[in-house]
Amino acid sequence: MNLELVFLILRNSDLNIWNRVKLLYVLKRYKKNEPIMVFMFGLPGAGKSTFVKKLEIFFFNVFGKEMDQLDPDLYFPSDYDKKNPDKYFDLTRAELDNKFKETILYGRWAIFQTGGSLLVPRGIKMVEAMGAGYYIFSILIDVKPEIARQRNEARDRTVEPEKFEECVQDLPRTFRSLKHLGAGSIKIKNN
Repeated sequence: MNLELVFLILRNSDLNIWNRVKLLYVLKRYKKNEPIMVFMFGLPGAGKSTFVKKLEIFFFNVFGKEMDQLDPDLYFPSDYDKKNPDKYFDLTRAELDNKFKETILYGRWAIFQTGGSLLVPRGIKMVEAMGAGYYIFSILIDVKPEIARQRNEARDRTVEPEKFEECVQDLPRTFRSLKHLGAGSIKIKNN
């Protein structure tokens, strides 16, 4: 990594200094002109979307690149029926897969958000991105389940309690399994 890039990362004030140092760690092997794809993990209500906004500003200020948002919440159907949650998940996965393929096709930079219960599909996406020449790394937004549960219940697009509990159980295993793909991973505390 060149010194100019190190300076830009450390000087950027959109993230606190500790998070900038952590980003330096995962970007240490970055080569100019490689597209970047960040895989965000965290419980529903952990603060992934909030952190992504800061990360978008950071990447624009440091690299001059806009990031595609590969966030399931962006594809939340307007006719969502809580009695039929599978309809939401099926539609969301299809839309997200199409957006992922388009992002890879055009070599755009992206942030891919995910919860904890999708180990195999996210692993496949990470391998696909690496195969397409992307520089990838993972970020876990680490928050206590009680806090994430409260935040989840306070928002419009809540995740059902059973699904939330599934994420609480699966997230540590998912992140542990995938964190070594690409350039590595970092944890961001958000309690």
